[in-house]
Amino acid sequence: MDISPSLLGHAPYPGLRPFRSDETGIFFGREAQVDALLEKLDHFRFLAVIGPSGCGKCSLVGAGMIPDLETALLSRAGVRWRVATMRPGERPLRRLAEALGAASALGLEQEPEVVAFLHATLRRGPRGLEEVLRDTPLPERTNLLLLVDQFEEIFRYRQQGDSDEADAFVALLLATAAQQDVPVYVVITMRSDFLGDCALFRGLPEAINTGLFLTPRLTREQRREAIVGPAMVFGGQVEPALVNRLLNDTGEELDQLPLLQHVLMRMWTPTHEAVQAHHDTSFQADALRGAADLAVGATLTLDDYEQVGGLAQALSNHADEAYETLDAEQQRIAAVLFRCLSERSPTQRDTRRPVQLGAVAAVAGVPPAQVAAVADVFRQPDRSFMTPSADVALHPDTVLDISHESLIRQWPRLNAWAEQERKRLKPTVA
Repeated sequence: MDISPSLLGHAPYPGLRPFRSDETGIFFGREAQVDALLEKLDHFRFLAVIGPSGCGKCSLVGAGMIPDLETALLSRAGVRWRVATMRPGERPLRRLAEALGAASALGLEQEPEVVAFLHATLRRGPRGLEEVLRDTPLPERTNLLLLVDQFEEIFRYRQQGDSDEADAFVALLLATAAQQDVPVYVVITMRSDFLGDCALFRGLPEAINTGLFLTPRLTREQRREAIVGPAMVFGGQVEPALVNRLLNDTGEELDQLPLLQHVLMRMWTPTHEAVQAHHDTSFQADALRGAADLAVGATLTLDDYEQVGGLAQALSNHADEAYETLDAEQQRIAAVLFRCLSERSPTQRDTRRPVQLGAVAAVAGVPPAQVAAVADVFRQPDRSFMTPSADVALHPDTVLDISHESLIRQWPRLNAWAEQERKRLKPTVA
């Protein structure tokens, strides 16, 4: 079975993390939704792709809409696109400057002085992005898509960081989408449980009302495609009994799609020992290629499903397995790490909290290298519990993040850590 060159180094199921744009070949079940999203983009320059945690909205945009931009023949926008992707994080305007300078966007050198210049221009006001594009124009008849993923991070930054910068960032997005002088389209992805928070920003509720795309649930047949299609791309198959069991076990609760992808990845990917024995290497990018090679032509069975713990236990079993490989000191560092990376509100709303590796090291009272060693255990290619991916070298300023909030809810150990942290930070009443 020959695998498409674009998928070399990949496996058919990504696990907890969203599908990436280079994985469109294994992204199944969303074709109608991608078409609807592109049609809406053809009419509006601001889109808000909204849905509950675990509904697949980030994958829908990243692996569905963006790869199809240049073939969609949008009547108003055309077929030439550049894409700048970002998350608000702790410094949204700085993050935007970095995203604009990337090769996929304006293609500028990512030198500190270049990013600083872009950052200074963006800070001038709501028209800052227009000024950037006048100084560094796009190629003729080319559009820029600005994707702000995990937009809900802006609400935490407004509350705990710099409210003035948060307001300025949102005002810039809205002004950029409203103008007609430069061809820029703004797309945000956001969890639906943050919709009420949008009223904090003037003009944001009105923009969302106009450009709203509420991510639909996958039908049973679409879920079947998402289960069977990727295996077929890799020359494998999923036995009918397992397909039916998976369809029945994925009910109406949140987290079902990431849990489904994780359990499929867990069944497909060979064990750590098998990969090491075959390739005599650790879990780096080449090990991921080896895992995919070993599994090509595999058939996933109901017995495989039971062995990994099924949809209910596969994720927690897998996370515990990783945790138990650590020694006592590393387990203490892991507890600090995951407490730093997760946040639970008084209303039990779980969210990710991206943090620099160096900041975690300071809280744990250890050198950054010790935190990096623990993080590496959880970001191995056959786990993907944490980002960045295993092929990215870690440094003190690297931003670590949990791949999906479902890990907080579905791993009892992390759930307990998050609750302990919430109680520790809970304000006391005099």
